Amino acid sequence: MIERPVRHLFPPADVAIGLVGAMILVPFELWSLRAGGPTIWVVTISVVMTSGLLLGVVIGATSTLAGVARLGPWPRAAVHASASLAATVPVARHLFDGAFASTLPGAALAPVWVPLVALGLLTLALRVGLVAATHVKTRALTGALLLAGAIGIEWINRNVKRSELPDVHTMLVFATIVAAGLSMRLLLPRRAWPRDPDPYVALGRLLTAATLTAFVVSLRFGLTTSSTRMAVTTGGLHTRLLVRLYRATLDLDRDGYASVLGGGDCDEFDATISPGVAEVPGNEIDENCDGRTSEDAAVRRFTAARAEHKADLGRFNERPDVARLLARTRDMNVVLVAIDTLRADVLADEASNRSDFPNLFALLDSGRHFRRTFAPSAGTDLSMSGVLTGQIDPFATEQPTLAEGMRERGRATFAVIPSEVIRYVGKAMLTRGLDHHERLVNDLHERDVGSYLTGSRTLELGMRFVDAHRGEHGERPFFVWLHFFDVHEHHEVKLAALRDRFGDLGDLDRRGRYRMLVRAVDDQIGALEAGLRERGLTDNTIVVLVSDHGEGLGEDPRLPENHGKYVYNALVHVPLVIRVPGLPPGVVDHPVSLLDVYPTLFELIGGPAPDVDGESLLAHLFADASQELVSGVRPLPLNETDQYGVVLWPHKLLVRREDDLVELYDLANDFAERDDLSAKMPEQVDALRAAYAALSGVEIDRTSRGRRARERIAAAGADE
Repeated sequence: MIERPVRHLFPPADVAIGLVGAMILVPFELWSLRAGGPTIWVVTISVVMTSGLLLGVVIGATSTLAGVARLGPWPRAAVHASASLAATVPVARHLFDGAFASTLPGAALAPVWVPLVALGLLTLALRVGLVAATHVKTRALTGALLLAGAIGIEWINRNVKRSELPDVHTMLVFATIVAAGLSMRLLLPRRAWPRDPDPYVALGRLLTAATLTAFVVSLRFGLTTSSTRMAVTTGGLHTRLLVRLYRATLDLDRDGYASVLGGGDCDEFDATISPGVAEVPGNEIDENCDGRTSEDAAVRRFTAARAEHKADLGRFNERPDVARLLARTRDMNVVLVAIDTLRADVLADEASNRSDFPNLFALLDSGRHFRRTFAPSAGTDLSMSGVLTGQIDPFATEQPTLAEGMRERGRATFAVIPSEVIRYVGKAMLTRGLDHHERLVNDLHERDVGSYLTGSRTLELGMRFVDAHRGEHGERPFFVWLHFFDVHEHHEVKLAALRDRFGDLGDLDRRGRYRMLVRAVDDQIGALEAGLRERGLTDNTIVVLVSDHGEGLGEDPRLPENHGKYVYNALVHVPLVIRVPGLPPGVVDHPVSLLDVYPTLFELIGGPAPDVDGESLLAHLFADASQELVSGVRPLPLNETDQYGVVLWPHKLLVRREDDLVELYDLANDFAERDDLSAKMPEQVDALRAAYAALSGVEIDRTSRGRRARERIAAAGADE
């Protein structure tokens, strides 16, 4: 960036910095999308090159401004650095939204100080760089350092938390382009850079025209098929981020969705019509762009069928043998065991799994094992709260929580809950109805980093409560919820902690570490079972095992690095076991939801069937229940920030609203979700859309503001 008498509003040499930087970046992105095809390549080239062009224009504008104002060295560097505010201001708005990040000092004022600090540091760097660039001896060195910096930024962008903080990653894309372009400016001979009237200027204008033409064409005709959108979403990094950016920029009605680049908005000029809007009953308008209205006949049929099925379940409870069971379980203890982040496929009935996790399989074999259980979300907040309320939107429920129901029916209530779970879900929801709870600190040394095992302490606190309760209250029943968190921390627990427990482990990959943490929790399940037997409680205690969600272990590019965002089976297929003393064990293959735990336990402890989204599984505990009762057609909800879905066995529908991306899978034959049938079976897609429309809705807001809002709602429900 060189100041000189102004002959161009955007000096060609400065505009070329952005174009050259983008040209360097394009091959790397094309390589990551090499299987995408020509359409995706055109979109990739156009969005990356347009981004470089815009950066070059900004650099040229700041150069012109500094030249016109005849600023000194430091003000000139500050003017150049001020362009960074376009990226740092929006990034700072959400940088500290995480539950842990929002508690850090200065988080509330981050939108102010983060851009200012970035501006100051960049001003200093540019001032030093400009000085170095003007000396022949240091010019090449400065260029080499900038090139190394560009490579380093690119590596970080592609390898560090690439599924998280999209705003930060987008900012790093622009940083890479600028650093790469500036490095070429310094490393290439000066005569290689365009100066009017050099012929390079004409070439630059031609390149600019071609870039803008390709970009405009891509906006309208790019990513119009599901296959191209899926390739960009799962295979690209820079393309995915830049497509997201340009959709947000060209969202004309500011409703959060756009129609350009294959986006899902069906009315770009009406904010009341978009994929994220709830349907308004009775107006015959398709508000959410799914192709149907709330009064759709198919939606009404699903709603009516669900009501009829619930009535049938209620009549089942009148059977004499069922009534006798409920009379016996009314005064039983209840132990709810939650193993955070436990995938159901880890407990697939295979020899290696049985060998590694004998205690978990002993529990599975002693109760009713629901092998097709789906969590309502891939995050603890909705899923665990759904277990406690039976509701798709757990924070807006008018029903008592599970612990409140247990207490109302004479039970002492207690839970051991990891601090990280309380931090992310909210204390008001998780502790409603608990007489006492222990907040287990799972991240003593560094917030949100569990570097040590906590399972034994979880069990110790739980059994300590049981002993104290029995000593004080005798035969009064209790409800205990133990939330084991070690599996969640599989990527953070130090290997030394595992070696202390299991001896020399050798080198463990990510999946190996995950399984070792499951083994660690398996030990605690064995100790829990032994503790119940030693205290004579096995025959008077209902035990329920759940997991709140699964985990991505790097096996599928569609999955995030850990969990959340999407609802593929690796993230929402979870184990569920219900063991009721006196009932024979067995395997249930009918699909169910974690939301069903709540009404099932309510009925087992003598409460009336609550009016919630979940359905009682009581009939599934009896081998002679009619097939019509246990195999009724029932849609199961799946909701996440970037994707929603519904299971209507054997099919599963997945929709990404922002990308207008629809997937349909036959889970009976393709549980790994590899063969998308949406194009081949449009009628089935419509049927599952209707099934989802018949379910309750939920808004997922995991920002600090959203968590505070739901905490207030949950607290208000407790007061009522």
